[in-house]
Amino acid sequence: MKLHEAIIEVLENIGTPMTTSEIANELNKTKLYRKKDDSEITSFQIHGRTRNYSNLFIRNGSMVSLKNSTTKKNSKRPPKWHRDELILALNLYHSIEAREMDSKNSKVIEVSEILNKLPIHKERIDNVKFRNPNGVSMKLNNFKAIDPDYDGKGMDRYSKLDKEVFFEFHNNIDELKRISEQIKTTVSDKELTKYLYQIGDDDEEELLKVKEGKVIYKLHKHRERNPKLNKKKKDNYLKKHGKLDCEVCGFDFYKVYGELGKGFMECHHKIPLSEIEGESITTIKDLALVCANCHRMLHRELDTLSVGELKKIIKKR
Repeated sequence: MKLHEAIIEVLENIGTPMTTSEIANELNKTKLYRKKDDSEITSFQIHGRTRNYSNLFIRNGSMVSLKNSTTKKNSKRPPKWHRDELILALNLYHSIEAREMDSKNSKVIEVSEILNKLPIHKERIDNVKFRNPNGVSMKLNNFKAIDPDYDGKGMDRYSKLDKEVFFEFHNNIDELKRISEQIKTTVSDKELTKYLYQIGDDDEEELLKVKEGKVIYKLHKHRERNPKLNKKKKDNYLKKHGKLDCEVCGFDFYKVYGELGKGFMECHHKIPLSEIEGESITTIKDLALVCANCHRMLHRELDTLSVGELKKIIKKR
């Protein structure tokens, strides 16, 4: 990669104009571009290269930005990093040495490949650059800037979510590793990942507090949407109780709506998100019949709220 190409890469990943000094610092930290003598890149070199390529860069004093003509016709700014992606990157951050956090490291490349398998983003704006090793390396350098135990200087253009996720797991690395491995195991199944891609987002999904992230939440919903298993659950429940009522509040759709509500009841997957695995098999014992309202309440605190606990909350009212 040539220097002007590396500068473009940095500006595209950051998404905002940068000073020549900031660009030089990023290139030296991420080792996206290396000089033949392995010496550090200076702001003077960035100044000269961006001035020579005036067809690619806009200069305003020491500030540098990309000209519109450098972006592809359908190119857009990369989507913000999702919680799941940050968990995987942060787990890597705590697994390797600071000097190893460059785009050539095999573990950085491996995480980049996993990020590209996550059933989160509906479209890849650029399959070549989307969450590539350079982007992963930059995110690791964001964590360096956040880390109070790191003596050096990282990339300080991190997001609010970067900081929140970092300190959420700062004193709980084992939990970080557990969730990271859970996500990796799930996306290692290509067929399962295809199904998870097809599961849309809930209207209120952004309000949900799911520690395990979006991938495992989608896996939870996938378990709930097995039509054959759901029918078997309802048939067994109806045979045993003579009716289909909510296991939490007792609401009976048939009793209230008559024929219109006959046979209607939703299924909730009871296994805690921390225990759900991609290769596990769901049985009718893992499901609970619940009304739409109770189901929505259960999903608001999936990490901690069980069917029995929600039932206790209702009885206390």
